Amino acid sequence: MNHKIKFCCKKTIICLFLLLIFSSCVTTRWTNDITLSIFGKKIKLESIVFDYSTGGGLFDWDVYSITIYKITEKDNDYIKIHFDNIKRLYPIRPDFRNNWNVLNWKGTPMEDEDKELFYRHCLAFIPVNYIEIFGYFDNAISGKNNYYCGFYKIFEDGSFVPSLDFFVYIPDERILIMIENLY
Repeated sequence: MNHKIKFCCKKTIICLFLLLIFSSCVTTRWTNDITLSIFGKKIKLESIVFDYSTGGGLFDWDVYSITIYKITEKDNDYIKIHFDNIKRLYPIRPDFRNNWNVLNWKGTPMEDEDKELFYRHCLAFIPVNYIEIFGYFDNAISGKNNYYCGFYKIFEDGSFVPSLDFFVYIPDERILIMIENLY
């Protein structure tokens, strides 16, 4: 009897370990695919400055996440040098967003029609105790010399964006903000 319990515990630990590895691989793949889709190159993200997610799971696709990444100096220099071409050629909608609309790169301050459509969905699920993120995001889209783009689904009447991937690039700070809101 004792051997069966030990065997089950070992199997459970192995399964949890594999699930943890698999989930980090999916996140890394998604991040690599997205940077390729928005910049035309897989960008090395040096570190995570801020990360918040409501979770979601294998069977729960309602998820909201905001992650602020620091881009390596080398890749940030590449983006800055090639940004005129990047703005002209990208973003390209990834295959896993094949029925979504594309919001092309635009400079900040954010246009009023884009604020109307996207702003509330970008910040919808951040808890109030992360108030500094509201201010940081607002400064990023209201200031000058930053850029934003994304992919989104919208109701036919244009009244609501139920799902979006939204990106803000802040060249002077080497920052990429990624927001995913799936509904």
